Amino acid sequence: MMKMTNDEYTRGWLREAQRALFDARQAAASERFVAQSQSAQQCVEYCAKSVIACFSAPVWTHFPGGQLREIISQNESGIRDRFEERMLKQLNTLAAEADAAGPWHGRSTYGIVEQGVVQSWPTELCTEEVAQWLLELANRSFTTAGDFINGWFGQNSNEV
Repeated sequence: MMKMTNDEYTRGWLREAQRALFDARQAAASERFVAQSQSAQQCVEYCAKSVIACFSAPVWTHFPGGQLREIISQNESGIRDRFEERMLKQLNTLAAEADAAGPWHGRSTYGIVEQGVVQSWPTELCTEEVAQWLLELANRSFTTAGDFINGWFGQNSNEV
């Protein structure tokens, strides 16, 4: 197995987030709300994992907010020293939004299933309003993750 630096590993997650965001925007343009919801949720998840990867390996979950909050707490002074208080707020928002978007991984794929029976289908759940909300989270998450990673590693913000 190839050994990677945190910078390389982090940027791998961020590239995946960028692709998911691109896909979500493409789906939005053609009003494919299920696909938009799926890709936007993935983007938010990958953004949280890209920040986590600056410090440790992300846990295998669609709800990385808890791990991100732990990372923020453990590294609060270093983050504050390198950035302003605003970045701590943005990272905490990313953690909360990653958890809020998490359930949409299953909802946009399987719908809501109770006792093995579909109660609501993805096309019923992933409305235009839901898809737009998730896309807003994805856009905000990508900006936060990119700003943090580029500031943390001291590199050009246009590089992913």
